[in-house]
Amino acid sequence: MSILKTKDGRKNLVGLKVLQLREGRGMSQRDLAKAFQLIGCDIDQNVITRIETGKRKVTDMEIWAISIVFGVKAGELFDPGELDEMFVR
Repeated sequence: MSILKTKDGRKNLVGLKVLQLREGRGMSQRDLAKAFQLIGCDIDQNVITRIETGKRKVTDMEIWAISIVFGVKAGELFDPGELDEMFVR
């Protein structure tokens, strides 16, 4: 069984966008963790680090929470070019 990863070895497709959104809003990882707690999502600073560095997979419920916290559509968390390179259609 193969494990899906990006060409550079990341285990998720949204981590770099989470980093970009967080930094673009001037938030620390701790600030982001607090924002997740406020909507009832148990994502702590350590998990955020692992998501942003691509060392952890992200669940569909976490993608939903990320989109809520940043006020973006879930699809905006993905780079269409990266998806095209990863999967054969």
